[in-house]
Amino acid sequence: MQKTYTVIEIYEADFGCEERPEGQETMVGIRLKAEDGEEIHRQEADAELYAKNINEGDKVIFIEGRIEKQC
Repeated sequence: MQKTYTVIEIYEADFGCEERPEGQETMVGIRLKAEDGEEIHRQEADAELYAKNINEGDKVIFIEGRIEKQC
């Protein structure tokens, strides 16, 4: 059975003192919380979250490592 997570926070990925490397897509950090209380942090492509209309408060699952919005 797949675990369902709630998107708690979406934030800009931190590159420290350095800028984002040339040609690298924009990444964001996401904080997720499962129904059992497990909390995870991941980095995802900002464009992918936008294309899938994934926002804070949404329910998501992972299929073969890729984030998908739960209907």
